[in-house]
Amino acid sequence: MTAIDTAFNYLGFASHATLARAGGDLLSAFTVSTKVGYFPASGGRARHSIDPVELRAALVRTIRDLGRAPDVVFLHNPEASMAAGDRGQEQLAAACGVLAEAALVGACGAWGIATWNLRAVAALATPLPAVPDVLMVRSGLLVGHEVLVAGEILARRWDVPVERRWGMSPFGGDLAGPPWRWSDPRIFLADAAGEPTAVQAAFRVAFELPMVGAVAVSTDRPDHLRELVDATGLAANAEFIGGYRRLLAERSARQIC
Repeated sequence: MTAIDTAFNYLGFASHATLARAGGDLLSAFTVSTKVGYFPASGGRARHSIDPVELRAALVRTIRDLGRAPDVVFLHNPEASMAAGDRGQEQLAAACGVLAEAALVGACGAWGIATWNLRAVAALATPLPAVPDVLMVRSGLLVGHEVLVAGEILARRWDVPVERRWGMSPFGGDLAGPPWRWSDPRIFLADAAGEPTAVQAAFRVAFELPMVGAVAVSTDRPDHLRELVDATGLAANAEFIGGYRRLLAERSARQIC
């Protein structure tokens, strides 16, 4: 394992300090990515903002708590507080400007956008003054056709190569619930040699839906993490995955009609 992904608001806004304390000198051996966009609110809750002043303050605290500049900083779910129309375009442009400037002065190695509902971002018509180096989107078998297409549109628009497209939430948050209890994603593997698990198959396929170079996943079990790392060596069945994409597109077309 060589990369760690976190966020300003994780672990009750204490993830950076906790990571620095736990990792110590070893942290410099890892690529560290994080996200800014959520801030403390009353009652222990979090509120979302892409206000440039707050984003700059979050970056300063991030470097202080980590004890180093992060390798990548994502604008965290900008759609959560973007206004509609031109105002939303202005807000997103200003927020992206803050992160682009941070990368320019060395406050982070690169910057990107991590978006849960990227259709709102993809719908903006005016080009951004600065485009992200990295794009993080939902990936895996539970992602719908519209979200897959929107991510691919953004990647092409911003000329983000596959290795800098990252996936997240490959299991939809819960491996114990449906559809994982009654489905077998191993049908999407090109070769089932070695008896891979259904979890491994679902994780491997998340690199194909959409095509991404990395997938962020959380776990508190070393054995589960080892299982997922081993899954990256599996081969996917391109024909079956292409057929699945066509089924998703047909289902979406029927719903629109």
